[in-house]
Amino acid sequence: MARLLALAREDPEACAREMGRVCPYCGRVLTPQIVQYELPWGKQPHLSCPDECGCPGERLAALQGDEAAEAARKHAEEETYSAELRAAGLSGSLVRCTFDAFEVRADWPASARCLQTAKAYADALMSGELRGSPHCFLVLAGNIGTGKTHLAAATVRRALDTGWKDCFFRPWGAMLKEIQASWHEPAGPLQRCEDAILREVRMGQLVALDDIDKKRGTPWAKETLFPIIDERVREMRPTILTFNAPLFDENTQLNFFMLEPFVGPATLDRIVGATFAIVDFPGPSYRSGAEFEQEEIEWHRRKDAWT
Repeated sequence: MARLLALAREDPEACAREMGRVCPYCGRVLTPQIVQYELPWGKQPHLSCPDECGCPGERLAALQGDEAAEAARKHAEEETYSAELRAAGLSGSLVRCTFDAFEVRADWPASARCLQTAKAYADALMSGELRGSPHCFLVLAGNIGTGKTHLAAATVRRALDTGWKDCFFRPWGAMLKEIQASWHEPAGPLQRCEDAILREVRMGQLVALDDIDKKRGTPWAKETLFPIIDERVREMRPTILTFNAPLFDENTQLNFFMLEPFVGPATLDRIVGATFAIVDFPGPSYRSGAEFEQEEIEWHRRKDAWT
């Protein structure tokens, strides 16, 4: 230190170069100054070097550094949000399912009513209007490919974006397969146990069970569904259910009993009593006509086989 102090008195620039105090952007030497500190035993000289040059290159680098830090922060937030969506079951094409992305079709005017009812349900949830209400179930039923899954996923997405936790979108058939797989594989990072699978759909703040009638209504499937619906009805937990079976008969009369083969009478009775709204989807498929016709033929084939 004494040698540097002496050098600073004789040649401040040489001292700065030896200390490495040179601006990397413009090459300016940041010359030190000798300052005196008052200490109990007297004054003590000390070298004080500026930390910043203030040149345009340094200011630009600082700005770029701030931008890089901001970009990193935004990336981390996006990754966290994406992970939250995946945990909720909103991945792949479901990520694009929002209310704004739902297409109101000119050839199906009633699609506007479907959108409005689903949004009204979401608004009632977010505002707290349905907190503690026994009528907190939304039932979406009707033709294949008409946007039921889209609106169910959009409602879950809206809840997550509003700050709700433990919201889940679960295709019923896939969930049953996951439960069956858990019987043969030990629980681990890639395989959950049956209790964990069922706990989230029983306890979730908002749960959407999609395509309940896409899976055959076997006794085991009905026995699995009943405690989920029973607990959610008793605890008044908001729930969305989608079906491909039409709920209106040829006389346009509501006929809930068309769902009984898929859920069973006890479960159906609880769903009917807890319903906030029933939305009928009688319109044409948003997919290609050929694909829709094939799915419709397959659905009727399964229905005939089950009844």
